[in-house]
Amino acid sequence: MKVNLPKNVSILLAALLMLPLFASCGGGGAGNEVENNTETAGETSAAGTETEALKPDLPDRDFNGRGFTILTQGWYTYTPLDFTDIAPEELDGEVLNDAAFNRNVKMSTAYNCSVVQSNEINAADAMSKITATVSAGEDAYDIAFVRGTNFSVGITSGFYTELNDIPFVDYNMPWWDRDSLESLAICGKSYVICGDISTNDMMAVWNVCFNKKLIDDYSLDSPYELVTSGKWTFDKSIEMSKAVAHDVDGDGKMGKADMWGINHTNDTVIGILNACGVRIAESGMNGIPQVTINSEKSVTRTVDIFTKLFNEEYAVDTLSRPHMQLTDSDGELFRQDLVLFLYTATPMVGALRQMDVEFGLLPYPKYAESEDYAPCTAGIFLPMIVVPVTNTELEDTGFFMEAYAYEGWANLVPAYYDVILQGKFASDNESGEILDYIYGNITYDIGNIYNFDSFTSAIGGLSKSMDTDFASFIAGRLSPLQVAIDALVEKVG
Repeated sequence: MKVNLPKNVSILLAALLMLPLFASCGGGGAGNEVENNTETAGETSAAGTETEALKPDLPDRDFNGRGFTILTQGWYTYTPLDFTDIAPEELDGEVLNDAAFNRNVKMSTAYNCSVVQSNEINAADAMSKITATVSAGEDAYDIAFVRGTNFSVGITSGFYTELNDIPFVDYNMPWWDRDSLESLAICGKSYVICGDISTNDMMAVWNVCFNKKLIDDYSLDSPYELVTSGKWTFDKSIEMSKAVAHDVDGDGKMGKADMWGINHTNDTVIGILNACGVRIAESGMNGIPQVTINSEKSVTRTVDIFTKLFNEEYAVDTLSRPHMQLTDSDGELFRQDLVLFLYTATPMVGALRQMDVEFGLLPYPKYAESEDYAPCTAGIFLPMIVVPVTNTELEDTGFFMEAYAYEGWANLVPAYYDVILQGKFASDNESGEILDYIYGNITYDIGNIYNFDSFTSAIGGLSKSMDTDFASFIAGRLSPLQVAIDALVEKVG
């Protein structure tokens, strides 16, 4: 997900690169300097010129009022992950809503077509709709968004069209995330991609919030300086957490009224592992996923991370641990200045910005100073684009996808990134640059995102039980994990 930022965002980014925090000094060891690697396609000094130069190579087209139906899905009752930028009903003054509304007006004017959003409240319901319609041979959806928690079921069942078979779509253009296309391919075949049809995938990205007041109160190292010097490691986060955590109310035990170093959840555990170089699987020979989490290096690192992360003297899972569950399990203690580091994802950052708390943003820490930071996606709720195999009008769909994604890149991404992420979420220049780095260097763990045999979900479950015996966990799950991969490869190959 190397976000290519058009228009005013690219100019903002150019200005940020002149700031000292993330300037590359050259000659440093791996991971010792955070460089802003966001690739800005067609960047020029004049706002808007690059989007004009990069318009898709599409002929004139009149769809005669045809409607294109897009299946979307929420994330159960967590409304920040709802799709709000596909088919808003009216202008309401909110920047993303209005950019999305105007995009549909442009599509109607240019191509005489409309956009129809069919939304399900959760991933399971959406998959049930895909299963039912495809099994019945119904051409119900032109495009569908599926989330990582269950989308591999659709590939194994043969529900999706191979994306390279779709006319008009140029996956080399910046409104498509070619990294996702290639990283998530199976046996050289791609059924899923992230792209600028929606900005919802930009919400499924991990980041750390740190409490500025606590950094000052406890005279701790500047987290920003740690990042730029390459010293923002998992062990450093533990060291700083131990310095802060203590029993505030004096009852002899750590609880909701006490000071914590780290607040994580069962969802963020896999993000911590990924950032520390642990991958469930990687693409191997002939594009076949190879299990890597059982390697000696991965097991050793995971045991070390879990032993330290599951220590309730300074770190706590407020989502899974019964004695710590709160109304807002992700951010409630952080808002009360009772947490130093909150391991979370982008939607929580937006919620925190509306509260009276001073915080900054960081990437998830790496494992060793000599390594690079590895920002990663929240795989289980990452929404990805698929085309149902029952779609009988691939030429129309491909034309629409290319034009619609381009308009998203040219208008929705600047609205979301510049005004919402940079304008509302980033409270200082340093946090803004952190966001640039994170969104410009996203990595994908194919094993995490495919959630083979619910393996990703099971890892999250270890946070609830605080089980650090990862070797036994692997021994019990390795065979079914491989069976799930083999079944997918057999179907695709």
